[in-house]
Amino acid sequence: MHTFSLFAIRRFSRGIAAVTFLVVIVGCGDQSPTEPGVVAASLQLLQSVIADAAVPQPVTITVTVHHDFEAGTIEGTWEATGAFTDQGTVEWTGFAVRGGPPIFSAGHVFAKATLSSARGSFEMHSREHWTLAPDPQNTWVAGHGVGFYEGLQGQGTMTLTYGTETSPGVIVSTGYVTF
Repeated sequence: MHTFSLFAIRRFSRGIAAVTFLVVIVGCGDQSPTEPGVVAASLQLLQSVIADAAVPQPVTITVTVHHDFEAGTIEGTWEATGAFTDQGTVEWTGFAVRGGPPIFSAGHVFAKATLSSARGSFEMHSREHWTLAPDPQNTWVAGHGVGFYEGLQGQGTMTLTYGTETSPGVIVSTGYVTF
């Protein structure tokens, strides 16, 4: 005789992928579904399924930055492709400059932004090494997600195209994320 117990049901939905985890602990013959060997085998199977779901996925996040130098404001929009596809607005919530002025010499800019969409939001922190040429030292990390982005963790590198009063700047961040 086979007996079974329902252990857990959890649905994860990210982008086009939706996975439902249903763990059924099955006992065979005289084995109870709660015996340590049966429970351990079921939990090992669950662990391997969850591990596969947390594989880092490539993502590109492009931020367009609009400067109003007279008003002293910065506005932005973002668009993501890869591990998830979405777009929305950017709100800069922290900004610090270390070193010389970015236009005249090398320096570092540390920025913190919240990227929001109709699906949720997440924070993105960047460390930009300001030079007049592309620099592989430009890095970003993402986390603190809400809504669809709950559990988001990511990191990567970024390239910057500086804006002017009449044309926007563009930040292209590439890397990997997990949920």
